[in-house]
Order: sequence, then C-alpha cells, then structure tokens
Amino acid sequence: EDNLRPGALRAMVEDPQGNLWLGFDNGGVRFLNYQRQEYRQFIVATDNRNSISSNYVFSLALDQGVLWIGSETGGLDRYDINSASFRHYWHSSGQKDGFKSGVYSLHNDPSGYLWAGTMSMGLARINKKTDEIRYFTTEDGLPNNTIYKVLMDNQGLLWLATNNGLARFDPAS
Repeated sequence: EDNLRPGALRAMVEDPQGNLWLGFDNGGVRFLNYQRQEYRQFIVATDNRNSISSNYVFSLALDQGVLWIGSETGGLDRYDINSASFRHYWHSSGQKDGFKSGVYSLHNDPSGYLWAGTMSMGLARINKKTDEIRYFTTEDGLPNNTIYKVLMDNQGLLWLATNNGLARFDPAS
C-alpha cells in the first residue's frame, strides 16, 4: 500500500527546511522529509483533541513555524510545528467567531493577517496575533460567499475566485 496516495492531493507547501506538507482529500496532512526519509501522518483522532479536525484538507499555508490547515468539514486548524499542538477554529470548538464553513483557500499577507476563502461564509481575515476573525460577505460587496482561491498582488489587493467570477478586494478599505 502506498501511504502517499490516500486520495486526491489538494494542497502542498514546502517549509524553509525543505520538508513537504501535503493536504489530501480524505487523507489528512502528511509531512515528508526526503533527506532523513521521515514521514508523519496527521489524521482525525476522535479521542484526542490535539489532532487535526478533518481528514478532508483543501488548503495549507506556512508562516513562521505554524502550519495553517483549511478543510472541508473542520474549518481552520493552526498547527504549531515546534510544540506539535493544534488549535481549532471551528464554531463548535468554543471559538466565539469560529468557522461554520469549510475553507478552500488560505493566503498569508505581510501585515499579519491570514486570509481564508470559505465555502459559504465569504472571505475571512484572521489576525494571527489576537485570533480575531472578521468576515467579508456579499453584504460587504463580494459577488458571492463561496471563495475558491485568494491571491494578493504586488499592490496589496486581494483577487478572489468566486462562484460569480473574479473579484478584487482592497483590504485597506
């Protein structure tokens, strides 16, 4: 059995040490270090709160020793690589502003925010220092609340792939 083929590969990122982090549809997250031939798997463990919240991973982002994980059924997870601990941002996990929707896309911006494109809650801005979450939706001018991809251009504008086409979003306004 090939453990690197658990399902569709939806996301991957490389950390500064050259390790690969892979996000699978119904396979959780896999960590690979080819030089040391090290392999780790992160999947849901219902008896362990310090596990990934969903095996259906859509997006990954790395930022200073933190792996952000966007999933279909678990919202957003924060994995601290150094302490090997998870923090869940799902509404039912006690997080006041937690996600009630899956996360398709993640993007770090240089001003300290993580942007998340969601299945049905629009665009989420997460303050990585305070954990405050702010949602932007059709009520704020987005063409649709389903955001498949979030990219930032060199002028600091966000470009969003939505169910109603391409949208430009200015985080400064």
